[in-house]
Amino acid sequence: MSVLRDQEEECRKIAFELYGAGLTTAQVGGLFEKLYGRHYSKSSVSRMFDYAREEVLGWLMRPLEEYYPIVYIDALFWSTRRDGSVSKEAYYTILG
Repeated sequence: MSVLRDQEEECRKIAFELYGAGLTTAQVGGLFEKLYGRHYSKSSVSRMFDYAREEVLGWLMRPLEEYYPIVYIDALFWSTRRDGSVSKEAYYTILG
């Protein structure tokens, strides 16, 4: 039974990673069908995410610190002429 439970947990983790990477529940189900040879409906894939929802909710409800250092980094790519040729170069703005 432990091996089966571990496999189910691994499937949930893989599904959540794929969903987090931008795949839809239908795409995750289709990929699982190709990999495991078993059809996974959108609702069954969605149920795989239930454990992750609890983890996300716990993270959202965590106590916050009084102070968080933040650094913003952004770049503007500008056409720049150097030595007779033009190339796009990044000009960075950093705020802290």
